[in-house]
Amino acid sequence: MKVLVVSPVLARRLSEILPDEIEVIHPERGTDDELEFEAASEVENNSEAKEELEQKMLEVISSFKGKKYSNGVPWHELVVKSTKEGIDKNSIEDIVNGLLDTGRIYEPMLGRIKCMG
Repeated sequence: MKVLVVSPVLARRLSEILPDEIEVIHPERGTDDELEFEAASEVENNSEAKEELEQKMLEVISSFKGKKYSNGVPWHELVVKSTKEGIDKNSIEDIVNGLLDTGRIYEPMLGRIKCMG
């Protein structure tokens, strides 16, 4: 989210024409320090939620055991089990990509996911 700090008169005018992604802040609503603190808190909360989802996904991937999964977990089975564990179906790909990017999981074969180690 982008923030624009302006005078109250200009804020009313801009609110009508700017896209919803830009929030118009009146100077009376807070100082720059307060706004920066709120933004930092929002980022921290998002980071914690992301880490929780990544940890949950790692647990789901690790739960697949046995010879059948020696080459990794098939994508469709991962999706089914993840949704049963409460992970939003639309978030699964982003979570898996984040874990792939950080090297916590890998793709030994196309369409199969496996934890490192």
